[in-house]
Amino acid sequence: MKYKAVPFLLAALILGGCTSTLPPDDPRQAELIASECGLYFAAESQLIAAGRTEGRNMSEGCPESARAAVVDISAIEPPHQFTSSYAETLYRRMIARGMPKDIALQVSKSAAFKNVVDLRDTIYAS
Repeated sequence: MKYKAVPFLLAALILGGCTSTLPPDDPRQAELIASECGLYFAAESQLIAAGRTEGRNMSEGCPESARAAVVDISAIEPPHQFTSSYAETLYRRMIARGMPKDIALQVSKSAAFKNVVDLRDTIYAS
């Protein structure tokens, strides 16, 4: 069916920063969107579990299929050292989407965040 790509196209438009050179229907773009959205779904779950009400809509526009991926957003020690400018872009986008700064800082120190940054860097390096 032609409309299967619609959720991914919508997510690509909403997430914005991921689409600088890949067409929205590229499978790598869909993978990148799902990976980033996994961070948002995990952060929303953490906020709900903690009884916090802020940031509950940060996954708006994300494909619902990204919710199924279990993403660990726990900060790791020592935190990763990011050399990619995309890491800063992603951190700022998380905050712009409504993620509380304390959670965004925690997420930015997680292996899941590193995986999204590495995926994006690998995709755009090829």
